[in-house]
This record gives sequence, C-alpha cells and structure tokens, in this order.
Amino acid sequence: SPWTGLPTIETERVSQASADQRAGRAGRVRPGRCIRLYTSQDFGARPAHSTAEILRLDLAETALLVHGCGVRQAAEFEWFEKPARSAIEAADSLLERLGAIDALGSLTADGRAMLGLPVHPRLGRLLIESARRGIGRLGCRAAAVLSERYPRSRTPFESPGRPAAAVSGPSDVFAILDLIGEPDAEGRVGSTLDRGAVASIVRTATQLERSLARLSRG
Repeated sequence: SPWTGLPTIETERVSQASADQRAGRAGRVRPGRCIRLYTSQDFGARPAHSTAEILRLDLAETALLVHGCGVRQAAEFEWFEKPARSAIEAADSLLERLGAIDALGSLTADGRAMLGLPVHPRLGRLLIESARRGIGRLGCRAAAVLSERYPRSRTPFESPGRPAAAVSGPSDVFAILDLIGEPDAEGRVGSTLDRGAVASIVRTATQLERSLARLSRG
C-alpha cells in the first residue's frame, strides 16, 4: 500500500493453473462438476501461472524471521526459492532503519520484541515505541487503523451526520481515530462509518493490546 507501506490483500483473477487446481476440488470426494462463471476467452487471457509470493511480496517480515534464527546476512540464506537480491537488501535496510537489526545484521532487543508481535515490523516498531512512551493503547489503535481497510462510508475523513476531520491535521491516522471515536453509552463506536471496517479495527486493536501486554510481562 502506498499509504501505509504495508502489504495488502487485493482481489484479482487467478491464473489458469490456480483455476485448474480449484476445479480439481470438485472431484475430491466423489465425481463432480466444476462450473466456471466466466468465459473461455477470459480463461485463455489469464497468465498460465501466478508469480511466486516470495518474488512479489514485501520481505521485511520474512527477513526479520531469518535474522531471528541467527542469520546475519539474509542475502546469503539458503532460500528454497531465492528472491531478488535487491528485495532482500531493501528489507534489511528497512529493518535497520526500524532498529530491528544493527549494521552487521544482528537482531537487536527491539528486533526480538518485534518477533513477539503479530504485525509487520513497521507496526511492531510503532507498538514498541508507543509502549516505551507510555501510550501503548493509542499505539495499538493507530496500528489497527493502519493494518485494516479504511472505514470510510463516503469520502475520506467525512461521514453522514458527523463533522469532517481536518485533512490537514498532524496525522491522517489521528483523523481516522477521531472519526471512530470512543465507545458510546451502548458500547458502539464509529456508528456513522463502515461498521464492518470499524469492528475489524476495534477487534485488531484489542488483540494488539493483549499481545503488547504479554510482551511487557515477558
């Protein structure tokens, strides 16, 4: 995502190989029939195979795990399917800027803490720093906003029946948190926004608070 710098999940057409693999499921238990809800021309225009995830995804999380196993140079790791060296170097550069590894590739204390959090290293750094500054709950809510889809109902920072947040404020994330607000008398939040997205943000924030609490106890 160009907004958060985090990996995102997008819906797209599967490759021919994936379509064939899915068709096989129709006959897994007994003879069956697979009906594709698209034309043969559509199928023929699709790529034969999907690009392997290791060759197209952000490698920061994977590189952190590799360093967590004691490997200093992720580029020298014996990958089953080796990604581009530039992608590995970009991941290591990000991890070093986040303070997860040092200049020699060794895991730092913050890096070890990031391994204990179920989020991308970018968000892991946010959580660790917010806890260090005594605003862990706010950090968890901000991380939840960044990791979930935007809860807008109409246009960014605006929803029916509620004043629009200042787009030019100090942080887009804070603007979204302001729109979501705190629970009302009935325990609801962000009732004028996309309820599903808001529910996901609240649920994720709660889970992150628990993870951060376990990390601090450890």
